[in-house]
Amino acid sequence: MDAVFTTLLKGGYEGWIMIDAWEIPDPYDACTKGKQAIDRAMKKA
Repeated sequence: MDAVFTTLLKGGYEGWIMIDAWEIPDPYDACTKGKQAIDRAMKKA
């Protein structure tokens, strides 16, 4: 996910990012990890 977010941010993307936790056994954990990936990518951009 890090590479996807980094590519989007470097490309100038400023839209909405939604992490879909559909049918994931632990949606809270998935959303937490997704938010962490977004934060890491924003620091790199």
